[in-house]
Amino acid sequence: MSEIQELQKPDWLLPRNIVNERRFCDAFYKQHYLIYQDGAFYSPEGRLAEEQVKTMIFQELQEHIQCGLSTKVENCLGALRYIAAQNTLKDSLEEKIFTIHAANGEYYLDRDEFVPIKHLTRYRLPVNYNPQAPKPEKWLAFLSQLLHEEDIPPCRNLWVTVWYPTPLVRRCC
Repeated sequence: MSEIQELQKPDWLLPRNIVNERRFCDAFYKQHYLIYQDGAFYSPEGRLAEEQVKTMIFQELQEHIQCGLSTKVENCLGALRYIAAQNTLKDSLEEKIFTIHAANGEYYLDRDEFVPIKHLTRYRLPVNYNPQAPKPEKWLAFLSQLLHEEDIPPCRNLWVTVWYPTPLVRRCC
C-alpha cells in the first residue's frame, strides 16, 4: 500500500479491511449527530428510515471495503443502534412544550421568537415556518365563535399534546 493511501485510510479501518465498529460509529455519530430512540433513528432533520441510515453507512464504507460490504454495513448499523441509543435528547421538558420544530428551524412560543437552528427532536413538522405569512383570519374567527376567550389557552395546551404525543407532556399540560 502506498504512503498516500495509508494517510487517507480512516482510523476505524484496521489491517486486512477489518472495521473497528466502535471507532466507525463514533466518527459517524460526530458527522451525522444521530440518536436512536423507540426503534428509530433521529437527526436534526427529523426521523430517518433505517434504509437511509444503511445507505449512509454504505457510502462511508464503500470507499475502503471491497469484500463483505453488506455484512459490515449490517454490523455497523447494529453497533450504531447501541451507541446512538446512549445519546438522549437533552432538551428540558419545558423547552419541548414551548417549542415548535419546523422544517426550517424552531419557533419558541414562550418568547414569540423563530430561530433558524435545528436541534434534535422526535417531533419536527415537515413544513417551513414563515413569519411573513398572513394571520389565519378564518381560523381565528372560527375559534372566537367556538370558544370563549379564556378557553383558548387550554385549547392551545391540547394542541401541544397532539404535537408532542408523549405521556410526560400530557401530564404537564
